[in-house]
Amino acid sequence: MGSLLWTLAREKITSDTMNKAKEYAEDALKWLIDDKVLTKIDVVVERYNTDGVSMIITYYRENGEKNTMRFSNLWKQISGDNNG
Repeated sequence: MGSLLWTLAREKITSDTMNKAKEYAEDALKWLIDDKVLTKIDVVVERYNTDGVSMIITYYRENGEKNTMRFSNLWKQISGDNNG
């Protein structure tokens, strides 16, 4: 279990990077569907301000219960110099 999201932390924020983030999150959460803990998981990745990424995960239980979690500012685009 786990995800590859950390591998994107230093990437420039592009539509390709955001698609990878969605894919990595879906892959990391897939076991919850496979083990029948949840019936469905929706992942939405979007820009956060001008230099960050946020993720919204909505998950569904067998009884129809729906919950949403929002993770703001997953990472910020590193700009300019590397002086800290």
